[in-house]
Amino acid sequence: FVMQGFLQLKIAPWKRTMITRLVALGPAVFVALGTAHDPVISDTLNEWLNVLQSIQLPFALLPVLIMTSSAFVMDSFVNTLATNVIGWMGAVLVFVANLYLVIDFCWEDNSKHVPSADWFHPTVIMLLVMYFLFIAWVIYDGVVGFRERVARENDKYM
Repeated sequence: FVMQGFLQLKIAPWKRTMITRLVALGPAVFVALGTAHDPVISDTLNEWLNVLQSIQLPFALLPVLIMTSSAFVMDSFVNTLATNVIGWMGAVLVFVANLYLVIDFCWEDNSKHVPSADWFHPTVIMLLVMYFLFIAWVIYDGVVGFRERVARENDKYM
């Protein structure tokens, strides 16, 4: 329902449900069937997918926090101060856990899950820096930029 409103799509509920289930479960079923013959490959891929999913979590969490903190969007249903504090503390906890997970996964001693090539660790560090800069930009643009856009829209109609 959120994506339908965000993208302004008019799709029958059963079609929307079928599409989202196929997008969510299709790749998992494909990978499970493709790696069923070798449990080591399946476990390695599963660990990589868990890391990837945890890295993607802030991109679902941040818009929810930003939008539900806005009285313009939520009107009387806006988050309370306590809810905002708990939500943002949870978001920070997710960011820290992601950082720990990636570092632990990529720098684990005797890991057979990551390449041992010289380029791998510097690439991970560069990607982590880019990831956290992008997260910071999403937060800044979502909080400050959103308020500026709302103010401009309010000025337009006054």
